[in-house]
Amino acid sequence: VQNIYQILVFGLSALVYLQWYQKGNMFSYAGIHGVSFNQKVFWFAVLIALFMIPTIDGLAELNKSIPGLETGPEREASLKTMLRIFFSGSTINDLLLNLFNVALLPAICEELFFRAALQNLLFDWIRKIIPSILISAFIFSLIHADLSAFIPRFIAGCLLGYIYYKSGNLTISILSH
Repeated sequence: VQNIYQILVFGLSALVYLQWYQKGNMFSYAGIHGVSFNQKVFWFAVLIALFMIPTIDGLAELNKSIPGLETGPEREASLKTMLRIFFSGSTINDLLLNLFNVALLPAICEELFFRAALQNLLFDWIRKIIPSILISAFIFSLIHADLSAFIPRFIAGCLLGYIYYKSGNLTISILSH
């Protein structure tokens, strides 16, 4: 059910919008193309991704200290249950399927929606990249409906938006996600 939700709400809606808006030039507009090895862009994306991990962890602590944004006991229990299910498989196929369901499919669908479609649309309207990144990151965080991780997810959305903008390549933002 979660996979169908990801595909329909984020992936398919982004592709339909891109096809409608760009009339056949959607792959170029969205930055969907192979990753040609550019050492500068590669190291930039690696550094940003490495920077993201401690930054997000630190912001999660800040998020917990703000009244109304802290993680409640029911959310903590839900996260523990999800982790237990994630690691309950006994084969490498179970692990690969879980990685696909939890990491790869959401990264592809969400980057299509929030970066390739929404961030580009906002840029076309506003003509300024920083507000486009900030608004799409705000919506990215808000749509996850989890205030206990709002700030870290917002910053992650900003970083992913910047990676997408700087690289011009959706594949790099998907891999960073």
